Amino acid sequence: MSEICPGCRASLEPVDGPTHRYIGASAACWQMYTTILAGGYAVVGGDKYGSLLVDAYAAQHPGVDSPQARQSVAVHLITLWAILRAGADVEKAIDIRVRAVSVGKRTGGFEWLEPVPESYPLTVAALVASEPIDAASIDLLVVGVLGSWLINHEHDIKRWHDLYRQDFRG
Repeated sequence: MSEICPGCRASLEPVDGPTHRYIGASAACWQMYTTILAGGYAVVGGDKYGSLLVDAYAAQHPGVDSPQARQSVAVHLITLWAILRAGADVEKAIDIRVRAVSVGKRTGGFEWLEPVPESYPLTVAALVASEPIDAASIDLLVVGVLGSWLINHEHDIKRWHDLYRQDFRG
């Protein structure tokens, strides 16, 4: 029997385990993701955006509308936009996230965007299924998640990024 992850919509064997407080992932999906982060799966080859997996995963698993979920999605989409579209250095990802949080605090928070799409071209489950994980596939997942959100929300994400850029030049 399988269950559908409410975030990425991957069909997974259920596991009894923890989930995140506001990231909308099944226990099985969360377990795979945290195992990847902890180095529990072999990754081969070089990647350009591997450090952005955290942003892609959070955006791919937005949860339900709450202040924490809105901030999480916005901060991670701002980070993806800054690096993939605006040309920021990937090494600046942590700094971008921290600064994006402060923009949300200054502006009274971010609005909820309805998650899209119904499915994603790549998920952590797909990465794990092909272990060892090809690092280039992580890059494809990262780029694909931003691309999926841009379908219906490019204007909003760009506006959030522009607010970020107004506060933090460089």
